[in-house]
Amino acid sequence: MKRERATEMLHEMLDNLDAGSRPLDLVDEVYVFGSYARGALQPGDLDVAVVHRTDTEFTEHVVGALMHGRDPMAA
Repeated sequence: MKRERATEMLHEMLDNLDAGSRPLDLVDEVYVFGSYARGALQPGDLDVAVVHRTDTEFTEHVVGALMHGRDPMAA
């Protein structure tokens, strides 16, 4: 992939995180590493590590919805 495309993907991810909707508001830190971070003009992929908090209530909601065949992200 070209570096420009990887940069677009990274910006899209960060914009979504800035929006702060559940469950993305649980993300505390994002680290970019690998060939993109080293400055490659054509990285094979975009390596990202995400540090997040756990929300037991949200986890129970998602598991319950999935167990009953519902979309956990639906309003």
